[in-house]
Amino acid sequence: QYTPKLVAVFYAVFDPTLGPRVVHQIPEGSVATALSTFPSRTPTPAALDAATPATTTTEAAPTRANPVLFDFSSILDFVIPKPELCGHLITKATRTSKILGFPQRIVDEEKYHGSKSVYNRNAFIFNVCFVFDRDAELSVYEPVVRKTGRSLSALEEHSSLLSSPPPGFSMANLLEQLYLDLNAYFETSIPLLGVDLDVGLFPFYMNPPEVRTWQVPVAVTNLEQMKTRSWDVTLYKVCSFIDGVNHVKRIAELAEVDLYLARQCIQHLVYYNAVITTDIFQFSNSYALLPDIADAVQYAEEEDGGATDLPTECENYVFSGERDTALVPFATLLSYYSQLRPGYSLAEWIEALSLDSQPIDIRRMIQFGVIKGFLRRVYAYPIWLDHPNLQQQQTLATQQRGGTDNDDNWGEDSTTTTMLLPSVSYPPSLAMMFDGTHHTDEICLKYSCSWRTLELVLRQLG
Repeated sequence: QYTPKLVAVFYAVFDPTLGPRVVHQIPEGSVATALSTFPSRTPTPAALDAATPATTTTEAAPTRANPVLFDFSSILDFVIPKPELCGHLITKATRTSKILGFPQRIVDEEKYHGSKSVYNRNAFIFNVCFVFDRDAELSVYEPVVRKTGRSLSALEEHSSLLSSPPPGFSMANLLEQLYLDLNAYFETSIPLLGVDLDVGLFPFYMNPPEVRTWQVPVAVTNLEQMKTRSWDVTLYKVCSFIDGVNHVKRIAELAEVDLYLARQCIQHLVYYNAVITTDIFQFSNSYALLPDIADAVQYAEEEDGGATDLPTECENYVFSGERDTALVPFATLLSYYSQLRPGYSLAEWIEALSLDSQPIDIRRMIQFGVIKGFLRRVYAYPIWLDHPNLQQQQTLATQQRGGTDNDDNWGEDSTTTTMLLPSVSYPPSLAMMFDGTHHTDEICLKYSCSWRTLELVLRQLG
């Protein structure tokens, strides 16, 4: 799934007399050149004697074994480029194809001035190019193309492998083995003058996003079976407490490891798709239903035997495991999901639908929607109107309007509200977090307080 199909491979050089030209290509005839020779079927003399005139005309017409992908003259400046571009990966797209190459330029004064005079122009320029479909993602092939070019360049400098090939070497065979093995086995090993050209295709993963202390890692593989004694000690300890409930900070505390190291370990697991992260489950949370819920409905209507059965997966995942109870149908679960909306807490949602009386694990039900991408957590970002940063912005805005704001009523309302609420002691730095850039999960974990305590602080601040 992560490797694009290799459509063709060709080897091009700069000829001192003819200029840039394609020497070998696999499959033959994929790249059209001025010197291209396409396979044709020419009738034998005996066949010509026995054939009718109409048949003779048909047999004499050349037949191309493979469709021509592009004309070499349209890309030669990128295949054999200027010296400044040699030694760099170059990608060139045509109307239907994408060409990836690593041009090499070898300058050798001794060979140029010596009796061999191999290079003629003091430089030998070549390129082994890989051809793909135009929309292919080539990240996994970049190391292969780079290593192939550098290996051949080193062998040319040491043994003149390309300019004066030995009797046992064939560039056409090398290209054919690259083409067949990489498409079939995703790796190859080609012996070249006592050394092996070993290349392989490996999945290319993007750098994962930074793991936050308030995120909850959920294992998508059995981490206990994957664990070995050769693992890093911190990673080994952290994996024991990844259960889909504990957040990163709690995992670090239970494993008795540094919080930063715990975050790095979990980020490492995210990189290899061993875990995914979600938010902290609380009954005070609210969630928004995304348009991707339509995809879930489509999967329910169109069952594909070769694909994952999402409805069945959802029914089994959210089942609480109570005895003598049946699974809740996926259609019913979808109706429950559709009732979620911003500002509507999970506690209110559960009470309105009487979900306590059904064999449903609420935490896993919400977690399933978030993981599959059709539910999104709606975070609350507290804003304290008397925050120093906000006060400066408000003062600047007031001066620009040329007027003054009367804040006497706001002060009276705040005092009255504060007198009706219980007093809560909190560090001064807590109020500085209420600038609209930090959500409640982050604040609660940083100061080790519950949402109820944070709510009292917010009401006390007015």
